[in-house]
Amino acid sequence: MSFESRINSLNAEKKVIENDLKKKQNELQSYQEEKEAAEEARIILQTAARKTQQNIEIHFSDLVTKAMQLVFDNPYVFQPEFIEKRNKTECDLWFVKNNQKLRPRFASGGGALDVASFALRLAYWRLEKSAPVLILDEPFKNLSRNLMPKAVEMLKMLSNEFGLQIIMITHIQEIVEEANKVFKIQGGKSL
Repeated sequence: MSFESRINSLNAEKKVIENDLKKKQNELQSYQEEKEAAEEARIILQTAARKTQQNIEIHFSDLVTKAMQLVFDNPYVFQPEFIEKRNKTECDLWFVKNNQKLRPRFASGGGALDVASFALRLAYWRLEKSAPVLILDEPFKNLSRNLMPKAVEMLKMLSNEFGLQIIMITHIQEIVEEANKVFKIQGGKSL
């Protein structure tokens, strides 16, 4: 190969390499723009998620705490707390009393858990905006009998406040006596 043809060949290779470099630079620029857009979208989503979590915290906390106050003389304050673990958002549930955070399962007896559980179901129902009916199965089975009248009053008040019909299965006489309608079932048949 002559010197001149070698130079022409190298110039042609140089042109191909320059074109490839330009394509790769354009691709890199495009990827950088996509990365920046994705980062902006992530920030927007994280901000929206935090605001949603704050609204949920307030919604759930207020309703559960209100239910606890209606039933117990010295109630816990309910406090959900969203935390990031392993790049995922988790929600810890707390009972707070005297500025001390306690796990609900270990903080109190079953009655407080029953009331909190009922109020959480009600809070979830309100978020879902589903039919105005809530079906419960033995919701206050662990609540002390002396607190049952307050639980019944709480049920009535929240039912009226939210326009909610509650259908409940229960053996607790204090609740049965205050119900608007009672259907007795024995052996799978209505009495």
